[in-house]
Amino acid sequence: PQALLVWAPDPCALFRSSSFQQTQNFNIDPTSSVALIDWFSSGRYRNGESWAFDQLSSRTCLTFAGEDIPFLQDATHMDL
Repeated sequence: PQALLVWAPDPCALFRSSSFQQTQNFNIDPTSSVALIDWFSSGRYRNGESWAFDQLSSRTCLTFAGEDIPFLQDATHMDL
């Protein structure tokens, strides 16, 4: 209750011809706060792999404790 969650993992850097898929679900108390970042880079730029991955799919859902329907959903999907 009245807690703060800060979720800031390292960015995802996809390599040539790779595919990445993730789903993140957060179930929080309604009196709490959340600060989160889900980020990725264009790839391993110094290896010449800028936007060279095949697919990226990321989905984030935030739900209040005891609820079934998320109050926030975010999704990113890229096919290159």
